[in-house]
Amino acid sequence: MRIVGGHRFSGEIDVPGDKSESHRVVLISALADGISRISGLSNGDDVARTLASVEDLGVRTTIDVSGVTVAGGLRLPAQEVSVDLGNSGTGLRLMVGAVVGRGPGIVSFRGDESLSARPMDRVTLPLSQMGGGFQGVGDRQGLPLVVTAPSDITGISYDVPVPSAQVKSAILFAGLGANSATTVRESVDTRRATEELMADAGIAIAETRDETGARVVTVEPGIPAARDWQVGRDPSQAAFFLVAAALSPSGRVRIENLVRDPARWGFLDVIERSGARVVRSSNHRIVDVSHGTVLPFTTDGAEIVGLDEVPILTVWAVMASGTSTFTNVGELRHKEVDRLAACADMARKFGAIATIDGDNLQIEGIGGPTNQQPTIKWRHDHRMVMASAIAGALGAGCELEHPEAVNSSFPSFYDVLDSLR
Repeated sequence: MRIVGGHRFSGEIDVPGDKSESHRVVLISALADGISRISGLSNGDDVARTLASVEDLGVRTTIDVSGVTVAGGLRLPAQEVSVDLGNSGTGLRLMVGAVVGRGPGIVSFRGDESLSARPMDRVTLPLSQMGGGFQGVGDRQGLPLVVTAPSDITGISYDVPVPSAQVKSAILFAGLGANSATTVRESVDTRRATEELMADAGIAIAETRDETGARVVTVEPGIPAARDWQVGRDPSQAAFFLVAAALSPSGRVRIENLVRDPARWGFLDVIERSGARVVRSSNHRIVDVSHGTVLPFTTDGAEIVGLDEVPILTVWAVMASGTSTFTNVGELRHKEVDRLAACADMARKFGAIATIDGDNLQIEGIGGPTNQQPTIKWRHDHRMVMASAIAGALGAGCELEHPEAVNSSFPSFYDVLDSLR
């Protein structure tokens, strides 16, 4: 696919439902006692895989114009079940946690080439301490992964060694089926979607800070209450167009009905202090971004919670005049691809100088739109493909060899891109 340059990036847009919330709402509804109705669910393939997987485990779902209906009560079937999560890393890790607490039973998890290469040991280690059994590929428990869920698991207290909302959430989902409380301690705050949504479903879940300032989350065993859900729009998808608006001399993009978590707006803080004009509503659910200046920045991985916006911030760094630095972003190596290396590679393809030092990435920008027209080959990484498309649209264009990668999270991405020409 050829992406042409010269886009203006001005208009009001819509983006899919939040992917993080969507995965979690589907699983909470599947575990609930009763019928839940979900509107605004992400229409990407990743969430569709999670929905199909709970169906494979015996949960009835229906889809119509008003949304998705999920008849809860998930218990594992007597016979072994195989489920395919495609390229959905979030769906995989959360589902492994959920099934461990719903035994007895055996579930075999599969995925595509990219997902099969991603390590699962950070999830299987704490879940094995709770009583789950795991047989994966290699020392790091890659796919296919066979999960043996016992009839009874024990709550644990666990310090997450590397900040990860997925690991934390897998443990909390397993904790719902444990015989005692489960506590997770994280030294660096990660996304709170799991905690907030579980609380919304009536689960007893508490958050405190210990003497070091670390966040401590404790969940009691329980069954979520069925309810109606409204999923907000996804900030990490909106980020591509909001950042693009700030980079375009005539740009201005507005988006409404975003998810409620202000912790998801680290990327906006970065571009605002680097010259973008940013207006946001008091509840953070409406954002309007327009062009100002494009200055280099320094940001830490803790500011960009989840790191999903690093690829589009890389585009900002490419177009800034000066050196931008991302520190403590080593977790990018464990995304759909080694996204730390991919961001550096993308920056170079569009004419910048990029260096990686340990868990840090430094980019010396070119001071404006790129005149390069690179060919982009990331097959399995939707965010790298979308960020590259934005860089090309702001500059001289680019060629995407695997444009379909966006379908995992944002099937209408190119339609929105075309609407802002």
